[in-house]
Amino acid sequence: MHRRFAFARPPTSSTSAPATSAGIRARSRIAVVGRDNREGPHLVAQPPRAHRVRLTRGGVLDGSKGELEKVRGDTGGTWLSLTGRTSVKHPRLFWATLLPIAVASFLAVWRLARVLAPRAATTEDIARAFVPGWEQECAPEPVEQMAYLLAVAVPVALMCAATALLRRLRAFDRDRGDPLWLAAAAVLAQLLLVGCAAHALAYESGRAWVVPPPTLVPAQTVTVLCVGGWLGLRWQPLSWKTRWASARRLLSRWPGLAWLVATGWSLARLVEGVFTDHTVAEAPPLVDVHLPFQMGEFAAAVNGRVPLVDFRSQYENLLPVLLRPVFILTGFDVTTFTGALVALSVIGFLLIYRVFVRVTGSPWVGLLLYVPWVGVSLANMETDSSIRTSTFMYYAVGPLRYWGLFILAYGTAWYLAAPRLRRLAAVSCVAGLVLLNNLDFGVPAAAGLWWAAVLFPPPGQSRISQALRASSVVAGSVVLAVATYWLVVRSTCGTWPHAGALIEYQRAFVFLGLFMLAMPDVGLHWVMYATFMIAVLYAVFVRFSESAAAVSRERRLSTGMLAYGGVAGLGSAAYYVGRSHPAVLVTLFAAWAFVAALLTHRVFADVRTAEQSSREGGHSVYAIPVAAVLGLWCWLLPFVLEVPNVRAQVVRLLPGHGGLVDLRTEKLVSLVKEYVHQGKPAVILYPNGHWLAIQAAVQNLSPFAHPDSVLLRTQLDSVFDSIERLPRHHRFVFGSLTGPVAERLSREGFVRVDTNEDFAVWTDSGSRTAATAR
Repeated sequence: MHRRFAFARPPTSSTSAPATSAGIRARSRIAVVGRDNREGPHLVAQPPRAHRVRLTRGGVLDGSKGELEKVRGDTGGTWLSLTGRTSVKHPRLFWATLLPIAVASFLAVWRLARVLAPRAATTEDIARAFVPGWEQECAPEPVEQMAYLLAVAVPVALMCAATALLRRLRAFDRDRGDPLWLAAAAVLAQLLLVGCAAHALAYESGRAWVVPPPTLVPAQTVTVLCVGGWLGLRWQPLSWKTRWASARRLLSRWPGLAWLVATGWSLARLVEGVFTDHTVAEAPPLVDVHLPFQMGEFAAAVNGRVPLVDFRSQYENLLPVLLRPVFILTGFDVTTFTGALVALSVIGFLLIYRVFVRVTGSPWVGLLLYVPWVGVSLANMETDSSIRTSTFMYYAVGPLRYWGLFILAYGTAWYLAAPRLRRLAAVSCVAGLVLLNNLDFGVPAAAGLWWAAVLFPPPGQSRISQALRASSVVAGSVVLAVATYWLVVRSTCGTWPHAGALIEYQRAFVFLGLFMLAMPDVGLHWVMYATFMIAVLYAVFVRFSESAAAVSRERRLSTGMLAYGGVAGLGSAAYYVGRSHPAVLVTLFAAWAFVAALLTHRVFADVRTAEQSSREGGHSVYAIPVAAVLGLWCWLLPFVLEVPNVRAQVVRLLPGHGGLVDLRTEKLVSLVKEYVHQGKPAVILYPNGHWLAIQAAVQNLSPFAHPDSVLLRTQLDSVFDSIERLPRHHRFVFGSLTGPVAERLSREGFVRVDTNEDFAVWTDSGSRTAATAR
């Protein structure tokens, strides 16, 4: 027996509303009418749970693939009927499919990784590539890298093939219930996944570098209270539910308050990443050690250097140029630099909040996902330090790498809200610039956009033609954006950018194995991999099991963002594969928590939709996933419960707080001014060398931000090319020069003429004679 649901609009005037889906609005007063094959329509005052459905803004039933049709209008109202099933199609089939895919993927990776892995760089290859001294830090891992690539590609390919086969066999169109063997396979897959995740989490807690066991006690207490409160809300009397519904409606009238809370929470958590010239000495070691590298790249842009032209950036290529006018206006120092990057982080965080709002359809529900996401994203990276150090205090990752991922997350959600070619082209152009800015996270983010567009392309003829057209638009727009930047650089600088500079550092770290660490057999990284992979496979299953017209806007947004987040997260996780250090794993928490929050919303939304379905017991398959997501957030809750001390942060940033400014910087600036006149060029190869040049009002032609940024012999050649560009009889090189640089300078006739501790002044004989005569 097929159930039919009819909806009646009580008459408000003598004119009836048209019998179309546009005649029903989200705020209309709709009466639910039940009807089956044996009896006529009848009004249901309090419909049973199986009859409850929800309307979206356009009047379309949420998650439905049926059509609205006119039934009768004997009361003056418009009666509409809907036939069909909900969009939750055979979830047990999805979980049962995961089991053979996991086994086949494991066998494929185990057999093919060593066969397909490229030849590892030999000791001679590494010695020829690196400046002497760096080759000792290299440990290439081509087999491990190939295994990870296969672990990403093989399950997705198998899921595409499996769902295409199931669709061809019409497995998604059957109306009978799931057989016992299918339910058993689904439960087995869920239990195995939860068991492996629990083992990995217990292993990490035992090592006590992510979540020390004592902090789990309050987290478990809060989790129990939250679950108890949720169950209490479900079991409370109808009168209480009515009051809660009224309170929710009242809150929905104040979306600006939710945005205010999100902004305040972001500022309160991120302001700890701001340092001044007086307080930078109190910064955690991670900030103190890496700040000269990160700050130097922006100082070089302020000093007139252009990335990919006469400067080699390690972290980003476009952001320094975009922020150059800001720093010229505000001045460049530690305060303005860290303040600007924290401002970028706040903007990126609010873009993610906007994504949560789009996916959930409510600012307040989005806030429930956003607040814990912020806490996990800012997890402490150094548990042995008395000062908190989060990913977004290691500016090379947050926001410099994450900035593009956040922008494309917002752009992908904007596209999925209304898939159109123009929207896809616009977002893809942004993806080209994001990719150009940073390859490490830019390529995964662009790939996530492409995968979401392939799964949910603009309307077209067939599924294959839609996917091909979407791929062509993405590829063409990315190429157009890169080509436009190439032409702009050529017209402004008079030379083409160096394409090889884009992969200079990737070659050193990825292919030659600089600072690589082998991945442990067990750990949290497996939980993160499973989270990303399930998001991608779920999106593939939904897309192949249903037609595009059957997927509602809310479900398209949710599933498409899972596809984007999963692909972007899997690509970003290669950052940990290359250097499997616990602190590097924590830098991936923002991408991981983003996907985990989306999966949590999707699981509870599917439970709600399954409860509304006419098939009894359709929501039982979600019992284990619900318990799994609750357990995961219980483990992560210590990060969420960390409340920042805003007052202490404000006091820390007030003028007069902190120690004295390093007076040695003034001595170094004076030393530079003594040999180089204002506006003249020099080469300063020293930590914060470009910042010293700004203060001394000279041009620093060094193509690197830090002496330790010179890793390869080709990069060493770039340093001496910049020295060759210095004017004749005015060649001065400053800095703390490593052995190979000093030896080569001596061979080319340079001598050290002055020094201030480790800061030396080198010049050739002609320049020394000219300086003496002057």
